[in-house]
Amino acid sequence: MKYSYATIILIVLSATLSATNYFETSTQYKQTTSDYNPLYKNVPTDQVLVRVKDRLKNAYKQYRIDARITSDRTVILTGYVATEKDKMSIEQDILNINGVVKVDNRLDVKDTIKQW
Repeated sequence: MKYSYATIILIVLSATLSATNYFETSTQYKQTTSDYNPLYKNVPTDQVLVRVKDRLKNAYKQYRIDARITSDRTVILTGYVATEKDKMSIEQDILNINGVVKVDNRLDVKDTIKQW
């Protein structure tokens, strides 16, 4: 099959735009963009903190993790987790809660953690 130059250019351009869209919607983009969620201003910070603590209690009950929230809607996580993977997973999970702008992940990784 032969393709014209115009067809090839359209295919390359389409692939480039798809890749750009993927990276702009990734969690790394969300981490570096403080206003990625336009609805965050409508949720009071105390309600955001309740959502964060509920998520931590229900999804990560094997760890004792404390959460605080600042006036600029940064959630500060402290405590201990078993692996680096858990630490990053928790950070991403909390970042996806409506109203959370940024996560300051101060969780420490310990090989052996006492089950609470």
